[in-house]
Formats: sequence, structure tokens, C-alpha cells
Amino acid sequence: MSRHTSILHLIIALMLLVSPTHAITHHIKGRIQCRVTEDPGTKLVNPPHLRVRIENGAGLEGLTDGFGQFASDVTMMTNEATVRLIYSDEIEATNAPNVTTPLEVMDDVHQTRSDSKTVTGTVQGDTLELGTVEFDSLDCELWRIGVKLLDDYYALMKAAPPAKALRFKRWGAVIVGTAHTYYDYIPVPTDFMTDTERDSEWSRECTLFHEFGHDIYFPLDGDKTHWDGDLMAYAYGRSHDGDEITNAHYAWSEGWANYWRINRKHCGPGVTPPAAQFLDWNEWLIGSELNRLSSLAPNGAQSMVEVLSDPNNRGKIHSLREFVIAFHDRFPIAAPLPPVPAECPPGFVDDGKTCRRDSEAKPSYTRGAGAVPSHCDANSERSGALCYPKCSPGFVGNGPVCWKPCPAGYSDDGAFCRRNATIIGADNSQCPIIDKCGLTFNKGCSKCPPGYANDGCTCRIDAHIFAQQSTTRGAGSAMQCAAGEQSDAGLCYTRCKPGFRGAGPVCWGQCPADTRDDGANCFRPSLVLIK
Repeated sequence: MSRHTSILHLIIALMLLVSPTHAITHHIKGRIQCRVTEDPGTKLVNPPHLRVRIENGAGLEGLTDGFGQFASDVTMMTNEATVRLIYSDEIEATNAPNVTTPLEVMDDVHQTRSDSKTVTGTVQGDTLELGTVEFDSLDCELWRIGVKLLDDYYALMKAAPPAKALRFKRWGAVIVGTAHTYYDYIPVPTDFMTDTERDSEWSRECTLFHEFGHDIYFPLDGDKTHWDGDLMAYAYGRSHDGDEITNAHYAWSEGWANYWRINRKHCGPGVTPPAAQFLDWNEWLIGSELNRLSSLAPNGAQSMVEVLSDPNNRGKIHSLREFVIAFHDRFPIAAPLPPVPAECPPGFVDDGKTCRRDSEAKPSYTRGAGAVPSHCDANSERSGALCYPKCSPGFVGNGPVCWKPCPAGYSDDGAFCRRNATIIGADNSQCPIIDKCGLTFNKGCSKCPPGYANDGCTCRIDAHIFAQQSTTRGAGSAMQCAAGEQSDAGLCYTRCKPGFRGAGPVCWGQCPADTRDDGANCFRPSLVLIK
């Protein structure tokens, strides 16, 4: 027995003499639950492997199990206990002997964070039963997710993660932003744990699985000095949504972290990645490609980590292609290597050390000078420069009027039908000489063709004029463009190809989504990528 323990027991004995009515308890039990803000409402979580200290008692600290329950041997002089949660401990692997990793939630100056609360329990024999002790703690949720990250890595690798510790730095003040990784620890703004747009368990865990991916890659790639160089060279410290086209080295770093999130937590992208041609320059495309490669690996994600862990690859993998080549060297498979990427993404100008994309001309092509409309629809007909409804059967259109044609033998005088007078000699071959035209003694001996009046010596058809029958059909309408043509400013043009819009003789395409339509140009702020 140590000297300090003997003194402690002496103090307790003296306290008993002074206050004999207070019972001494030697054991304490309870359950820790933490209330965490969620959208909507709140939830209670059970933090596992968390140290519990009874500050007004003497004895051992307790450790919560998977249900948040703890028990320890603590000598108490009262049934009121001050419970402190200490967010720092060694997390042991259950499936790998002698493997432990320090887990810690730190404050602004890297000191271990803690929470405390005084509660009243119930004495049962020599045990103080505290029941469920609830804390309104954000650190509690970070701790729970941290244990989950380590348990997943243990199950996969049977070893401690490369950083040899998992540390969260949670700022005390509300700092707007999101979690990120500073080489071998993960700063977490306070509002990350309470912002209703990001505070669901799914969203928080997905984000921290992503950051833990960085916590794996950075230490395997090199020491802190190496990382500092990469931080400056590849501009690691920036905000990003995942849909950006950026330099291949930054995209690789974020792509590996996204792969870890996709593979270990099954969290997909929250954005739409760009076209596949930008594979080497977009983090979500890289994350998806690594996940596909992982499915071909002998041991899945374990094989992927082994590629980074190979000492021969240390400090040499800063792009998707460099990783794939190293992967093939270690695990030859039939899957082909991706093509060698260009220095700059498609559509970027190579400026030597950078890739630049500025405003660009809008896609366009010409479609001719246009023609005057010259077509009527199926129920109309052209007359002059206008279209009129077709006339009824038996009528012929002329402008706004439908005219019935004149009978045979009549001339069309516009609004009238005219027949001129006709006189021909009669056939008097049957008439006697003394009455040659049959006008006196032998009437009817002269003959005329059908339709002629008989005047004896001549045959006659009289002149005849009558009004031509007509109906009106309106004032007429303008002519139209033919099928397949487009009317624009009074002229007819061939329709533009799909994806293009006509304006006079020019067909204009669409501007890319990241630009503004400025007429003949697509404007974008200058985008410069570091090679």
C-alpha cells in the first residue's frame, strides 16, 4: 500500500468520526449519455471507451462500455457525485493484440477537453447508483465518431493508423467553416457540430471519414516538413465543394479522402462531378476511380493503404496516375492504366507553370442569308404575295375572291362572262333559185348548225354578257416559312442543330455552366490552376 493511499484512508476514517450519519460507499455505477443537436430535434448517444472520473471521491476512474455504462471502485462520503468526462484515452483494438491508439478531443491550446456535472444517486449497500447521467456535450459526439473511425481502421488493417493518434481540435468559440486536417490532427469548428445543415449523424460521420482519409495519407506521404511544402505548392488550404476542376495534386489529395469516405462509410458526393474527361483534375472523379480500383484489389481498401505504406512510395504519390502505377507494381491486375493526362485539363491554356481558362467565344456557325417566306399551309393557297383559304370546288381563286369560270365559248372579262355575236352563211342548197334563202315560197329550206338562229340566208348567234358568279374569302394572310425552316425578323432560315439557338443568320450554342452569357462571348472569372 502506498503512503498516499494510507493517508487517504486515514482522512476518510476521521470524516466518519465527525459525520457518523453519512454512509461510506466503495462502488459507483451509472450510465453516460450525451444529448446532441440534430436536424430535427436532438438525440442521445452512448459514448464508448470514455474515462469517467468521480471528482469528490477517492479511487479508480471508470470506463464506459458500448452502451455508455460504467462502474468503478470509488470511496464516497455522500450520495452526491461530481462526474467528469475526460476526452482522452488509449483505444484498444479488439481484433488485434497489443494495438492501441490515443484518442483525444483538444481545446484551442491542445489541452484535453472535459465535461462535468454534479448528480445525486441512490445508495444500495456499498454501491452508489447514479442511473443515467445526461450531458449536453458536443465533444461526446466527436468522441463517439472517433472510436468508430479507429474501430473501422483496426478491423481493416489490424494496426494503429499512420498518425499514431487520432486528435480532434474543437475550438471553444463558434468559428464558421468545416472540419479539415492539419497534417496529423483534425480541427473541427464548433458550428460544425450544431449547424442544422450539416449536423445529422450521416453528414458528420461522412465528413470525418473524409478527414480521417487525409489523416492516413499525409503521414504516409512524408513528415511534417514534407507536408508543409505540399501545403504551399498545391494550395491545400482552400474551401471546396467537390465539383471544381483544379490542379491534379490537390484533386488527388481530396480524391483519396473522398475514396475513404465512399469506401468505408458509403457516402457519395453531394454534388454533380464534371465530365469524365476531367478525371485527373476533380476529386470526386478520382474518389470514384479509386473505389473502382479498390474493388479489383486483392484485399480491397487494405491493399490501397498498403500501396501508400510502401517505403518506396513515400513522398512520390501526388496524383492519381502515380498511385495507379504504384498499385500495378504491387498488385499486377488486368485493368489497364489510365491514359497519361495532359499538362492542363481540356479547354485550358498551358501557360508553362499554370493552366489558365478565361472567357471564351460562344460556339456558333452561320446558316445562310435567309429567304423571303413563300409557303402557305395545307388549307391555303398562294395568290400574289398572300395566302388565302382554298376555294370551294368549281371556283377559282384570285386574290380575296373565288370566281366561277365562264362557260365554254364565253370570254372572261373579269367580273363578267362575254359571248360575241356570230353570223355565218346558211346552208341553202335545198332552196330553189327563185327563193334562194327560203324567205317567201320555201321557208325552212335553208339550214343552220345547232344553236344558231336561222335568218334565211345567214345563221346567227347573238352577243351575250352576264355577271360572273363569285364569293369572297377574306383579306388573306402573310406567307410562311417551309417546314424545317425558322422565321426570324421576316426571313426564313434553316433550323439550328440541337443545342443551338438561331438569331438571324447565326446559330449560337450554349455557354458552359461556370460562365455568364455575354452575347457572343461566355464570360468567366479567370481560373488559373497550379501544375
